[in-house]
Amino acid sequence: MPSSRTSRSSQAGSTPGARSSRLDGEITGPAGGVQWRELTGIDDDEVLVKGEAGVTTTTRAAFLAGLVS
Repeated sequence: MPSSRTSRSSQAGSTPGARSSRLDGEITGPAGGVQWRELTGIDDDEVLVKGEAGVTTTTRAAFLAGLVS
């Protein structure tokens, strides 16, 4: 079991700003990949899809339904 001294020193050695770091990722489907933050967002129904043919936009519903534009 680590001592409180070990815990403090390991926290002190962590990367600055680690608490403000954001996890990012991409959900892939038949049409390509979309940032998961765009899929969970409520501000706009359009998402940016990165596919083999390039970058395009589609609706969130169309992407989730697997429709390829």
